[in-house]
Amino acid sequence: MKKLFKFLPVLLALSFISTVVTAQVTTRFTNRNFDERIAQKVITTNATVTNVDSIVLGTNEAGVIELTVIGFAKDTAHSVSGKIAVRFNKRRGTCTLGTIASVLPIVADAPLTGATFTVSVVNNNLYVTVTGIASTSITWHSFLKYKGIRTYGG
Repeated sequence: MKKLFKFLPVLLALSFISTVVTAQVTTRFTNRNFDERIAQKVITTNATVTNVDSIVLGTNEAGVIELTVIGFAKDTAHSVSGKIAVRFNKRRGTCTLGTIASVLPIVADAPLTGATFTVSVVNNNLYVTVTGIASTSITWHSFLKYKGIRTYGG
């Protein structure tokens, strides 16, 4: 009996260690970025505001979007690009935007001065819009990261 009591703490310690090792193996996880949307593309040939992408929001939804846009004029090899971020809140059907923050300022090469992009609210949903310049063909690529939380109820 005395031998059993001597080995009991050792057996308990070994069982605890095996439990801890097992717990470490089972708590692994992989972090994936599911919020990056597929790049959208549109071509503008004038200074008209053009939709590139949109997000339909739920009734009660809030979040943040990051938008990177690159516009490229193939015939001149000039570009316009930048990155912006903005907070949004759609509460009981009315969507509002916070102040658009410039993460990377929108910069256009001299021949594309005036070409730009932004995020706006249309029919209480979010739209990515671009504005080209007259008589210039610009191919725009929009990369949108969207993180939002929906709540249900009042």
